[in-house]
Amino acid sequence: MIRTLLVIALLSTISSPAQAQLSLFLEAQSESAHPLNGLTFDGGATFKLNDVLSLKGFFLIKGKWAEIYFSPAVSGEMGGVKLGGSIGLGGSQSADGFQLRLAGSFGASYSSFSFAGAVEFNHTALDGDDSSLWYDLNLLYHPTKWLAVGLKDRRPAGFGPQVRVKIARMLELWVAWTPLKAEVAEYQPLLIFGAKTFISF
Repeated sequence: MIRTLLVIALLSTISSPAQAQLSLFLEAQSESAHPLNGLTFDGGATFKLNDVLSLKGFFLIKGKWAEIYFSPAVSGEMGGVKLGGSIGLGGSQSADGFQLRLAGSFGASYSSFSFAGAVEFNHTALDGDDSSLWYDLNLLYHPTKWLAVGLKDRRPAGFGPQVRVKIARMLELWVAWTPLKAEVAEYQPLLIFGAKTFISF
């Protein structure tokens, strides 16, 4: 079912109104000691309708797990701080079947500093079961247009420093070393690798 939704999302992207400003991204990630094992693929589309409102779609595939979201997003500026956020509804497909999921994101940037965070969960989190809860928080300093350094906190991967490098405006390579487990002060030798490409129309 989730793969059918992915096809519908891609078709809706192709047939969207020409007046909407469209941007796409695709990304490959690995949270394994061997980068080519257990790859995660994700991507999305953003339709910028005006300076405030956008429509977003997102998908992720990791082994037998897949998910998809659709969400409205808002952005603006206040006191020199650029702000943005979204709330999305979607679902996941796994060996346990299809489940509805909720997602939210928030971002802020000022001068050479930025913060971006996202959270996802299904209905069981509302009943006190946080096993479905996933989040990814990034605090970055951008000394140049092509380099960013900072901290990443991702559940369940862990917490630690990260480095991001942009190449030719269309490709971003990043690595995060997360020696501390998420929410637990225990050591783990885990590196997260990522490669992300951007296309705008």
